[in-house]
This record gives sequence, structure tokens and C-alpha cells, in this order.
Amino acid sequence: MSDGLGKRRSEIGRLIEKVRPYLSDDDTFDILLNPPRAEGLGCALYVDSARGLVNTGLVLPRVEVENLNRSIASELGRFIDDEHPILMGELPWDGSRVTALNYPITRTGPALCLRKPSSRLFTLDDYVASGALDGPGAAQIAKAVYPKMRGHRAAIEYALANGLNGLIVGKPQAGKSTFLNAVQVAMRQRARNRRVFLIEDLEELKDAALPENTLRVQPCADLGITDSDLLQVGKRVRPDGIIVAELLRPQACYTFLAWLNAGMDASWTTVHGNGAHDGLVACETLIEQVPGIEVSSSMIAKAIDLVVFIARLPEGRRILEVAFVNGSRGRGHYDLEYVEVDDSPITLERQVA
Repeated sequence: MSDGLGKRRSEIGRLIEKVRPYLSDDDTFDILLNPPRAEGLGCALYVDSARGLVNTGLVLPRVEVENLNRSIASELGRFIDDEHPILMGELPWDGSRVTALNYPITRTGPALCLRKPSSRLFTLDDYVASGALDGPGAAQIAKAVYPKMRGHRAAIEYALANGLNGLIVGKPQAGKSTFLNAVQVAMRQRARNRRVFLIEDLEELKDAALPENTLRVQPCADLGITDSDLLQVGKRVRPDGIIVAELLRPQACYTFLAWLNAGMDASWTTVHGNGAHDGLVACETLIEQVPGIEVSSSMIAKAIDLVVFIARLPEGRRILEVAFVNGSRGRGHYDLEYVEVDDSPITLERQVA
């Protein structure tokens, strides 16, 4: 580590010392410093964790938050000032997402939001054990033959065993990426030699969740390389499946779904939405923003085989809906076969349209 880099990180460490207890708390998701509510006041610290969103009562001086934002910007090779009031990136030493704001975006001073990556890798067994996915009996999954299965866990295992394409839906901070990691752990256990092409803006999937033969790429705004460009690249690198960490951009959403329609199996992604059906409609909303492209619900229904809806409730994160996509009846209308918790038989002969 160079002297300059060492000094900069030391300065960041000094400035962030007051919030370090929350950074080191495995249950903490977000650390949020708001702009001062009035001239002469400091920046209030809020923390979002498994226990909910709370005001810590800690207030940092405005100048300390400004210095912290500038030090982080320097670490990322960027600027944050009146001419560059928005900073977004990823801390290189722990992968935390950074969103820093400055005047004139904020009226009274700086703001800083740190989104911590999950500190551990969860499996489907962990979700079952915590009550987030089915009940204890749902963990007993047949490994070779599927004469009859019941429950959300069983439906997901069925999808993985048969190379179906999946969509994980949820609101912001619902835990979509964490659950996608768990799904990929299960897939890795089934097919260790599988080759995956992974596109993510920020590093959200853990190496331990992915097969060794994974090609991980990211868009590069400075060079004008988009996730849609990377999807075109993906066609030429012999993937067995593709993962788009999150559908954020219209063209990438269309390109990804078109690729699945062309025959790519065992591929997964996530999207913001309020339910399984709403996630498919969210794909429509993205695609309709692509110039010259007409939204086709049948294209979406053919591309996505299984939809999983995860939500954050007061008692924790829960898988609330799992549904097979059996077709569409026009825009905004999808035929979904919802799987009941521990009470929906699924046979090897079932047909997925």
C-alpha cells in the first residue's frame, strides 16, 4: 500500500470512528447520516438493522461529514463538491455501497449513506431454519426423483434441478441479493462445473456462492460500456447460465429477456416490485422505455419460469410468494401458479409454459 493510500485510509478510519460500532455490527444493513436540519446543527446518524430503523442519538459535526465524503471520493478517484454533488460507488476494502450528497442537491449540508454487504453467506437451509422459507418439513427435498414435493423450498429446488429461469422480486432492502446468493449456493451444489456469466454494477454476489468457472463483469460508465453491451458479449463466452444481479436499465432488461427466449436456461435476476405478479409488470415498465420496442407480455412469460417474492416484515425477511409462470393474457396479465407453503404438490411431469 502506498504512503498516500495508507494516509487516506487512516484519515477515513479516524473520521468514521464514531460510527464504527455500527459498522462492525453484523446485523446492521445501512448507516445513514442526514444533512443538518438547520444552520449550525450537525448530521444525525440513523441505523437500519435487523431490529429496524432507529435514530442512534449520535450527531456528527457537519465539517467531519464533509471531510469524510471528500476522503471517500478521493479513495474512489472521484470528487464531491458543489460542481459534483453526487458520489456513488463501492468501498474497495469491504464492498460497502456509498452514496454521498452535497450542496446544491442538499440544502443544508452533506449526507452520507453506507450500505453494508451481508457479512455471511446464507443458504436455503438457513432460510428454512429461520422461518423465512416454509417450515422445518420443507427442507426434506428429494435429490434424484421428484415424484411429489410441497412448499416454496421444493418449488425452488425443482426450478434449479430443471434449469428453469428465475426472477426474485422485492422492495429496496428486502434482501433480494442475499436470497439470490442462497439460490446460487444451491445451484453450485448441484452443478459445480457450471459456467456462469455474471453482470453486476456493484459486487453483490459472493465468490463462495458461485461456481469456480464464473466470468464476473461490470458496466463501465466512463467508457460507455453498459450492461446491455455486456449481455451481447455474454453470447460469445459459452455460459451455461447468466446472472444479472439487478434489472435496472430498460435496454438491459429487454436484451436479457430476449436472450432467455433464445434458449438460455438456468439464469436468474432480481427486480424491484411489490409481489410476484408485480415483478413481471415491472419488466414491462422497463421495456416500454426502450425506443422502438413494443412490450410483449408473452416474451416475458416465456423467458421467466419461476418468480420469488421476498419482503421485509417486522419479524424479519420472509419469502411470501413463489409462483410458476404459465403464460400471459396480454399486457399486465400473467397466469401464475402460486405455490402454497408446504401444501402444493409438484410432479416431474408438470408443464411450465
